[in-house]
Amino acid sequence: DPDDPPAFRAAGFVDVHEYIDKAPVGNWAETDSRLNRIGRCMAQGWLGWLEAMKPVLESVYGSHANADNIIAQIRNNYANPNYHGYNYM
Repeated sequence: DPDDPPAFRAAGFVDVHEYIDKAPVGNWAETDSRLNRIGRCMAQGWLGWLEAMKPVLESVYGSHANADNIIAQIRNNYANPNYHGYNYM
């Protein structure tokens, strides 16, 4: 949240530093085992979130089958080593 550092300072913290980094999503970072592991974990987290949000996706996309297709497309993208997705954290 961009408001966190000022809120921490307002609460009395003095030495506040903010570091935002990109984390890979998916297993495409083959040359770096640490980033590959992070990417797999990030993908699993997003896919779990999508499954939990399936009722919302069904209402947005009109049917259970359409929601399943969207999730399947995202799952395929995450499995594709040519798809380089990132998440800021």
